[in-house]
Formats: sequence, structure tokens, C-alpha cells
Amino acid sequence: MKLGVRSGSWSHQHEWFGPVLGVMVAPDFTTAIRWQNRTDFGLTAGLQSLDEVECELWMDRIQAGNLYVNRGITGRL
Repeated sequence: MKLGVRSGSWSHQHEWFGPVLGVMVAPDFTTAIRWQNRTDFGLTAGLQSLDEVECELWMDRIQAGNLYVNRGITGRL
């Protein structure tokens, strides 16, 4: 786990191939979506949330090929 990843940093802008979790703390949900969309990769994206409005907003705005809400994102059920 890599804590304290900053927006625009190497850890934010590069795809990790392995079991690495980079944790970023955004001031609000809109900023988090903007940061997520600022990467050059985005085949798969996932969100865990119980807020239906938040889920809809995320699905409308996120730029990724495969979107997963409230489930795993690794392709296996």
C-alpha cells in the first residue's frame, strides 16, 4: 500500500502491475473523479458506494472502458 499519493505524481500517473494500492485523499468527490480521469490509462474503474446519486454521477463522468460499481474489478466474479 502506498499512502499519500499526490495528484500528478509518478504514482498517480503510472499504472502499477502488481498488488499495489495507491491511496489519494481528495477534498471532494468531484475532484476525485477529475483526478481519476487525468491518467493516461483507464481500461477498468471501480467504485464502492452506498449513495445512489454518487454512483450515477461517477458512471456519467468517469472515463474508462469497463465500469464496476460495488463489486470486484478483476474480471472474475
